[in-house]
Amino acid sequence: MKLLIVPTDFSAVSDNATKYALDMALALNAKIMLVNMYQIPISFSEVPLVTISLDQIKKISDENLTELRNNLTRISSHKIHIYVQSILGEEVKKLKKYVID
Repeated sequence: MKLLIVPTDFSAVSDNATKYALDMALALNAKIMLVNMYQIPISFSEVPLVTISLDQIKKISDENLTELRNNLTRISSHKIHIYVQSILGEEVKKLKKYVID
C-alpha cells in the first residue's frame, strides 16, 4: 500500500503542499494521511498558565483535519482515501511510527 504522510498546520503554504500531495497521490494511486501535530499553548508570565484545554485544542485540530479531508476528497472526486491524525507534540520522531521502510 502506498501512503503519503502529509503534515499540515493549516497555513496557506501547507494548503499548497496538501494539494501537491493530492496530485501526487492521484498519479501514484496512493492513499494520504493528513497529520496535524498540536502543542500545549502556555502563556508566559510569573506563573505559566495554560490558555486553552488540551481537549479543546484536539477538537479544533480534528475539526480542521476533517474539513481539509472533505475538501481534498471533493477535489479528487472521491478517488483518494484520506486518513487524518491529530498528534500531541512537535517531534519528527512521532511521525516515524507511521513510516514503513
